[in-house]
Amino acid sequence: MSNDAPTAGAKHYPQNQDSQNKQKPRSGVIPTVNEIRGDVITSLANQYWAPHSSLEKKLPFSQEIIERIYYKEIGYRFPIRRIMLLEFSQYLELYLWPNFNPGRLSPAYIMSIVMIINEKFRQKVPVWKVFRDSPTQVPLFFHAVKEAIKEINDQFSLKEQTVLLIFLIHCFNSLEEDLVRTHIQHTVSLGIWRCLLPGKLKSLLESNPKLDKRWSSLMKREAKLGPREKGLRVNDYHFLHKLIHKYFAVLAEIPADGYITMEEVNYCERFLELCIDLQAQLPTRRFLNTLLLDSQLIVRSALSNLAQREQEGHLFCELLKMVKFYSKFEIDDLEGDPLTETQMLTVHYDQVLNLQKQCFAHFKELEELALANISQVDSRDSLLSYLKCLNNKRLHELAHHLNLLEPYDKARYKSSFLLEVLVCHHESRQSQIDEINSMPLYPTEQV
Repeated sequence: MSNDAPTAGAKHYPQNQDSQNKQKPRSGVIPTVNEIRGDVITSLANQYWAPHSSLEKKLPFSQEIIERIYYKEIGYRFPIRRIMLLEFSQYLELYLWPNFNPGRLSPAYIMSIVMIINEKFRQKVPVWKVFRDSPTQVPLFFHAVKEAIKEINDQFSLKEQTVLLIFLIHCFNSLEEDLVRTHIQHTVSLGIWRCLLPGKLKSLLESNPKLDKRWSSLMKREAKLGPREKGLRVNDYHFLHKLIHKYFAVLAEIPADGYITMEEVNYCERFLELCIDLQAQLPTRRFLNTLLLDSQLIVRSALSNLAQREQEGHLFCELLKMVKFYSKFEIDDLEGDPLTETQMLTVHYDQVLNLQKQCFAHFKELEELALANISQVDSRDSLLSYLKCLNNKRLHELAHHLNLLEPYDKARYKSSFLLEVLVCHHESRQSQIDEINSMPLYPTEQV
């Protein structure tokens, strides 16, 4: 996926000759007073929105100014110095947000608001006050951002979508803000389980009557909604599921060797950062962790080309380790209660027992696995030795019987992927206490 080319619909402005001839700015990030005064952004701010301008009457709002600032002054590089100048001039508070309405929505307008919000977070200054003071258009803005980011969109380059992803991370880390929580809470609520495999959803609800009752109530409330409200709600339920599959699409385009664009790497890294943040918070983890496990995100990422590239994939692999750590964290996802080692072992034994039952009922070639002691079959090597006798179709059928993958006739996967899915789901895990105790007391060459 190439991201160096301009996006569709973007306007292109010739470089300002004065800006080409002016003195090269300092290498530091923070601009000096003289640089601020002589910058074209300051000149535009004085004409259109700056409160400290000497002009008594500002020029009227112009969509062209927003397009010009974004495509000419910011471009697709998102230089921090230029964005700092815009934030310093109160670009968001005095120009972007007061003039925001449905008729003016454009990629440049959306990205301009998002990049200023990200800059405010970077500077650790108050972010959401401008939205609280004028909340009318907030639903439209969040809807526009979610539509722009949830699928591969030709109107936004991959670097721009990474910036949108950073904004989404900031939103999920601002759940204490009522204005934000109202517009993203449904994307991590119980309704996202409608994206699970049917068999997986059925088994989860049957094993938890209280949750089954809540699911039935949710479906009844959803049926009472009007067509428009129901459509928006369903879109929210599918938002993260579509975002996960978009991540898979970007990840699949990274080659095993040769040239690689860092935009793709950065996007994948930011997505894993989002997963970590969502799993680390109880309100967002509650239903999402099941969706992440159901999508086999960890296995797909571990087997990806990026994970095999030692140099470019180093940070990606470190983030993936954190995702795996949080996905199997010793806590009850639904209740938020900590789980003891005995409870964790019970969960593990139930999973292996289910595997043995399916093998005994449907896979006669795995009868030895089905009748063996759990401690003899729950290691990675043991599972691989038992399962390698199955061909691709039989491996897929076993994964489907265990509600790990869709039916064989709906998708095709490599045997290596199928084996990894089955092994990762049933292999024994090392407890956190044992893992800590196994670490050296003093630093070594590895630690």
